Amino acid sequence: MPKSDIVEAATAIRPKLKTLLGADAETVEQQLNKLLQSGENVDNQILNLLGDYEATGNWIHDFLQNKKPPQNDEGSRGLYSTLPGGSSTPISTKNYTCPDEKAGRVFSKCNACDYANGWLRQSNADSIPYCPEFSKPLKLINI
Repeated sequence: MPKSDIVEAATAIRPKLKTLLGADAETVEQQLNKLLQSGENVDNQILNLLGDYEATGNWIHDFLQNKKPPQNDEGSRGLYSTLPGGSSTPISTKNYTCPDEKAGRVFSKCNACDYANGWLRQSNADSIPYCPEFSKPLKLINI
């Protein structure tokens, strides 16, 4: 007897349960394994079990609609995915401080600017500000 599409989907989703469900994955996997090993027609029980969670419900719906795993392999709704054309690689943040001329200081004692205690560059698009006292850009520091 050939596998039903629902049993095929349930088999395909098993390795994805931890990603989709986090802490609930183990419980759902145990229940799903029992259903799959029963040898009976368990399509409705599988749909009920996986439909109890938004992420697995969406995944199984996409699988059944397209007869293959969802394109982003985590369901098409309800989960994070990067925007088209955007980078999913996080940028490394860098710390800068006032360019105090005294060697060896991590933070400057500059009283003329707001950067004496450091400035965190949060985006590569952020321009490095200048210290008004020294008229120089802030310097990169290693902490």
